[in-house]
Order: sequence, then C-alpha cells, then structure tokens
Amino acid sequence: MAKNKPEKTKCRKIFIYLAVIAIILGIIGIVIIQKNISGNIISEKYYSRVLVENHNTEQDCWVINEGKVYDITLFLQVYPEDLREYCGREIPLPLDKSLLHQYEIGRFG
Repeated sequence: MAKNKPEKTKCRKIFIYLAVIAIILGIIGIVIIQKNISGNIISEKYYSRVLVENHNTEQDCWVINEGKVYDITLFLQVYPEDLREYCGREIPLPLDKSLLHQYEIGRFG
C-alpha cells in the first residue's frame, strides 16, 4: 500500500499542473478575443467598396466613414438617428467615434 500513495500524489500533481496550464491558456484566449471585440484589431482587414455594397440592408448593414468600415447592424436597433439609408455606402458626415468604435471591422481600401 505504501507504493500506491506516492503514485496518487504524483497523479494529483500532474492533474494540478495540467489544470493550471488549461486555465492560463483559457485566460490568454479570452484576452485575445476581448482585444478583437474591443476594436483593437489584431490583424487589420481591408474591405473593398464592392464588398461593403453587398451589405446594404437593415439586417446586414455595413458603412464606410473616414476610411474605416463599420458593421452597424446592431447599432441601427438602438441608435435613434436614421442611418439606414447609408447601408452599403459611405457616410459623408463625420460620426461620433466613441459610439461606433466597437462596430469597426476594418479599413476601406
């Protein structure tokens, strides 16, 4: 029986190490995902006018503003100003970046 106890202790240590590694990898993954969600685009994407023009409905609305592309589909549901007419197009007026920052998906070009 004395041999069995060290094996159990060794197994527990290995299990704890693996659990810690899994937690660390999970945290790293969450940080990477959070950076993408918060608008800090890790690998910046560029979108053409043709691609933006294909997203021209209230249910799928992309716009271009000051060289950036925004997916404002969810934004349209809560923002009182009517931007629906610009779906799939460039908005000629400067927009409030603090409101749209989270909807930025890339650059126009």
